[in-house]
Amino acid sequence: MKKVERMGASHRGLHPKLLYGLILILGVVCLFEAHPALAASTCEGSRAYIPKSTTVPPTAADRGIGNQTEAQVKRGIGPKSPADDADNPAFLKRKAAEGSSQAEYVLGQYYLQQRDYRSGAYWIKRAVKHGCTAALLYMGLLTEHGSGGVSKNVSEGRQMIVTAAKGGDPAAQLWLGNSLYGTQPKTGFAWVKKAANAGFPPAELVFAAMFLDGKATKKNPRAAIVLLESVYSGNSSSSPMAAYILGGIYMKGLGGVPVDDSRAFKWMIIAANYRVPHAA
Repeated sequence: MKKVERMGASHRGLHPKLLYGLILILGVVCLFEAHPALAASTCEGSRAYIPKSTTVPPTAADRGIGNQTEAQVKRGIGPKSPADDADNPAFLKRKAAEGSSQAEYVLGQYYLQQRDYRSGAYWIKRAVKHGCTAALLYMGLLTEHGSGGVSKNVSEGRQMIVTAAKGGDPAAQLWLGNSLYGTQPKTGFAWVKKAANAGFPPAELVFAAMFLDGKATKKNPRAAIVLLESVYSGNSSSSPMAAYILGGIYMKGLGGVPVDDSRAFKWMIIAANYRVPHAA
């Protein structure tokens, strides 16, 4: 018992409703971790989650960016040295100059992560202009908040996010659903469901929380647990958070799940091994 109390101790006294809210936030955190790789593929035609109808055909300039197959590497397509690495800004700028909207998008991501919002906005704008669907989410957020020198226009920014969501970008669907859930729970639930059904792990985290919450659908804790276990076993960037949330479910008895200290300890240990904050 003492071991369980130490693991995830910061949430022992947390009200379940607040923990539901925390799960929604964690889903968005995972969104921004997963979206760069996902979004890069939407600019070149390598579909992991996005329907083909929403993609832009790959160009020769897109080669060497993102994940290459072994066959592509053998054929000389893709980074071969640190100077040609897909995370190298110089490499990305060279590919952008060749006309790659994917490189423009990844450059925008890079500068936003560096908190250089003006440079990030510049490259995101270019990616949107050249047909990178996934960049619309970030252009919409920049416009909503008036960041990076972009003129603030809340309605225009929201429309960009809606357009991206309707175009099939699961990250935009998750963001839109999450933002609507508090005031329009059924609408928010429907958007998150679309993203989760597309197999986007961050959306599956949030979808599971909605099954526990029961605001927009009937509570179904078993479905939530099965979904979270599936996310964990998928070895994605969302797996550590799935373990952490499972630990929280068994620790707090969320959604009517019986408190189970042994299972809570098991999942919190896994999350701690991933170095999830507050799991240890």
